[in-house]
Amino acid sequence: MKVLLPLTFAGLLLATVNGALLTSTYTGTKGLHELATAQGKYMGTATDNGELTDTYYLAALKNISEFGMLTPGNAMKWDATEPTQDTFTYTKADAIVTIADDMGAKVRCHTLL
Repeated sequence: MKVLLPLTFAGLLLATVNGALLTSTYTGTKGLHELATAQGKYMGTATDNGELTDTYYLAALKNISEFGMLTPGNAMKWDATEPTQDTFTYTKADAIVTIADDMGAKVRCHTLL
């Protein structure tokens, strides 16, 4: 710990002096999904309904160049689609499917019934 702390501060000071903490070095424009599709694959992410109220999160989620597939985290699980026996609801699942449809992404349902 005695050696690590001074090394951390030295690295931080050097990075600050060189401006590395203030300037981004990223210059590319392709997102993860674009890079994946160039290799015949796709890139997606899982999401849940509670996250959909965050505007910054939602903007990142809807970026088709980053994510070409959405997987509902819990919205298509049994307890979400049938909260009581013989009573079915797909409202939460539909919200995620609507976002995917609007952005032209696929939906991968990993737990439907």
